[in-house]
Amino acid sequence: MARIGGDEFAVLLPQTDADHAQSVADELVKALGRQTAVLADHSIHITASVGVTMFDGLTDVEALAYADLAMYEAKETGRNRCRDVSTGRRQARSA
Repeated sequence: MARIGGDEFAVLLPQTDADHAQSVADELVKALGRQTAVLADHSIHITASVGVTMFDGLTDVEALAYADLAMYEAKETGRNRCRDVSTGRRQARSA
């Protein structure tokens, strides 16, 4: 896992197929959704929008761009969910 900017992180899953990557993303969204941040007297429910893509012959820059696109699609379709834009796979999953 690496922070790539602002509140965005990248997780690389070597030797992982698309189904397993999607499963990991789903579990990450669910785990974060069980968390609450407390700031002074305010409680904030944690959510995550996750973009999933496979390298499938892409460069690292291209793969991150596709994952970023998928993450923004997840936000646009309701937040707190995963979106997969891997080659030949376009699906959204809500946690």
